[in-house]
Amino acid sequence: MMSKLNQDILRYSLLKRCLGDIDIINIVLFSEFSSLGSGFKTRRSLEVIVFTSEESTRYGSYKFICLFLFCSLLLAGIESLAKDLTSAVDGQNISFLDAARSGAYAKERNVLSIVFLKKGSYSAFVELHIEQGPILEEEGTSIGIVTAIAAPASINVDFEGNGGHAGAILMPNRNYAGLAAAELALAVEKHVLESGSIDTVGIVGNSSS
Repeated sequence: MMSKLNQDILRYSLLKRCLGDIDIINIVLFSEFSSLGSGFKTRRSLEVIVFTSEESTRYGSYKFICLFLFCSLLLAGIESLAKDLTSAVDGQNISFLDAARSGAYAKERNVLSIVFLKKGSYSAFVELHIEQGPILEEEGTSIGIVTAIAAPASINVDFEGNGGHAGAILMPNRNYAGLAAAELALAVEKHVLESGSIDTVGIVGNSSS
């Protein structure tokens, strides 16, 4: 279970990541605590970029097309993604562009393509992120550097079976879909734990009957 401290931090994750970036630049360049000295100039400009919906759950997948990370992908000039977004709709059939306009975005006709950047426009990206797990907190460490990120993959599995009368249908004639699904969940856990990897996670998500 996530600690109360971590729960409180996550509530302000996005706000902290936006304002925190600005605060870091102020400290590095202008603060009296900066070790760089007055008049320091960077070799490259330092900019803060705020994405409004980088990892959208509302438009995360449209017609089996993965639309995650679409803000950074649009910056990279992925034209096919811009085309997909113009026709993407959510579960209530509201288009991506209509939703953007309702939030005071997408005022220009070419709103998706105007963010395309030329190759080499940025030398590097650094993202400030609240830890979403317990490791740093448990070790009493205030900050860490990420060396790898999660690369999730998922599949949908359908189980079909039959139960029947609790007493009249004997075990040889029973074919419970739920038990097969439970065996799969245990097999996934067993496979991951025996893989020897310290950071591989395997879970079985939502199920319905």
